[in-house]
Amino acid sequence: MTQDMTKGHPLKTIAPFFFSMTIAQLFTHMYGFVDTAIVSRWLGDNALAAVGSTGSINFLFTGFVSCLPSSLTIITGQRFGAKDADGMRRSVCVSLVVTLISSIIMTLGSVFFIDDLLVLMKTPEAIYEDTYCYIFTVMLGIPASSFYFLFSSMMRALGDSRRPVYVIICSSILNVCLDLLFICKCGWGIAGAAWATVIAQMVSAVVCMGFIVFKMPELHPTIQSWNNKFKLYWEHLYVSVPIAIQFTIMGSGATIVQTAVNKFGEEKVAAIAAGSRLYALIWIPIGALGMAVTAYTAQNYGARNFRRIRSGVSICWRAAIAFSLVFGLLIYLFKRPLLGIFLDSGQETEGIIIAGEQYLNRVAPFFISLSMIVIYRSALQGMGHTLPPLIGGIVETICRLITAFYLARHFGYIGVCYNEGLVCTSNGLLLFAVYLYIMWRYDHPKNKPRNAPCKPVSEMEAQA
Repeated sequence: MTQDMTKGHPLKTIAPFFFSMTIAQLFTHMYGFVDTAIVSRWLGDNALAAVGSTGSINFLFTGFVSCLPSSLTIITGQRFGAKDADGMRRSVCVSLVVTLISSIIMTLGSVFFIDDLLVLMKTPEAIYEDTYCYIFTVMLGIPASSFYFLFSSMMRALGDSRRPVYVIICSSILNVCLDLLFICKCGWGIAGAAWATVIAQMVSAVVCMGFIVFKMPELHPTIQSWNNKFKLYWEHLYVSVPIAIQFTIMGSGATIVQTAVNKFGEEKVAAIAAGSRLYALIWIPIGALGMAVTAYTAQNYGARNFRRIRSGVSICWRAAIAFSLVFGLLIYLFKRPLLGIFLDSGQETEGIIIAGEQYLNRVAPFFISLSMIVIYRSALQGMGHTLPPLIGGIVETICRLITAFYLARHFGYIGVCYNEGLVCTSNGLLLFAVYLYIMWRYDHPKNKPRNAPCKPVSEMEAQA
């Protein structure tokens, strides 16, 4: 079920991958919706606020351990595009070693510093215990999460978009079933939601590994594949570490913004927690496009098909604009009934719903900016240019800090709501400009970067 994305019309190549990833994103976010609804309706608004307040911490720690293994497979995809079978197997070995070491380090580090981080974020006392219990349990599942992202990314790097979808569908259903069992039947409270997530991730990792072992022999390492020099490790780390650091930096900024939100009390925290679930709807199509761009760009970069890269990215960008406009309009028009999915209507929750509407009114117009970030960041990362997205992440974090505290001080909660849109716009324009510059260099042979990819297939065959 592998797919060579270096041949055929770009649209016909990208479309099947995109639709498969859209289904995967849909089930992922459906789980998020159901999980939030279960927690809110069975455990109350404080539990919803507790889970919502952990989003930035999740982004901080699990963002690193998910991005690192996923980005390691960019090299695997480039080797596949260059028809380098031995290099592909060596890439698999390097990725396994790096993922194992990094997941252990991140698990130990996160578990030891969670308490200090929650205090630093000024987490409200009313939700502190639930927040700590939830995030501590989720952090214990970092190794399972890391290997799930690694194995699923390996399959996507070879153009296999179907099997990861099967895994996500089963994982989402399992997660919801475990939520109902642990929370509603066993009465485990917020810990039940966390353990449901961890167990589902463990099962997903095992199933993905099974697909690779039994269905994808091209990824099976040989004894010689494990004998790799530091240069190969450095090549993978050079691509993957900047991406992981980028998301960690962005997670730090999101954590600080959450600190600013926490000052406004549990009601506003719960409002943004519910609003963020709706804001995440745009990630269903845009996240799928980003995954498709990364896989498509990596394979064509390995084959040095630069014009094909430009054509495919252009198609995805136009699609992203269309999705942004449609989703932004739908959320703007139907925000109240959508927020009602998480919150019971009544006088006690009316303040939360109003605050959630205020948040969505100020993020929906900036969906195009978010799409710009995802498409052009994915294209740059697929080509191995990970430093520009890292710089963009630093710029985004700086802008997030300035706008969060400056706007919060002068405009209160409304100022915090504007943070996301202003930050996405600044980073999106930066990445778009860098992408145009790099593609201009590739279009002119005299200006082609020194860190060019592996030799094109035609040259390899000629030398053979």
